[in-house]
Amino acid sequence: EYVISSDDSNLDQTLAICCNLLNVDRGFIIQFLSDGEEIQVVSKWHNEYNDQDFELDDHIANALSQWVKNEIRQKDYIAISNTSDYLFKTNEEKEFVDSLTDHSILILPIRFQSGSFSGFIGFIDNTKQNKWWREDVRMMNVVAKMIGLYWDKQISLEMLENAKTDLLQSQKMEAMGRL
Repeated sequence: EYVISSDDSNLDQTLAICCNLLNVDRGFIIQFLSDGEEIQVVSKWHNEYNDQDFELDDHIANALSQWVKNEIRQKDYIAISNTSDYLFKTNEEKEFVDSLTDHSILILPIRFQSGSFSGFIGFIDNTKQNKWWREDVRMMNVVAKMIGLYWDKQISLEMLENAKTDLLQSQKMEAMGRL
């Protein structure tokens, strides 16, 4: 809670802590922007001892986001214990995991308080050939909920600031009208 509550830069630290707790190779947080079609890679992390650098460019992140949007509607999370066994529907969906032969993926949705889908947090590991533990999923689900609450708070603060600005502008116009 401490790590998530202060600012966006701490999401990097939050992700690193989560990845270390899960003992995974890579992690990422992706946020959907206002229209839901644009995305932003908020944070990404990879194990410094891993030989491969973690590439998550815009094209791959968009393809991954489309796949997650389609898959997550029916599920609370996505847990794939072996990517080579998973059947992807389109080439775009498969693009992200082409380099992840025999890896496992855990992806959890990040939702606003209203329940709308605002992004997701994901973890990739090349050593977990077994299923993800329920405790792993529960713990990361709490983190995803906290990130959603943080994003909700940020949006509320922006809306409050905009309302204050609008009120000041209307008060100025009213004063001008009186003059």
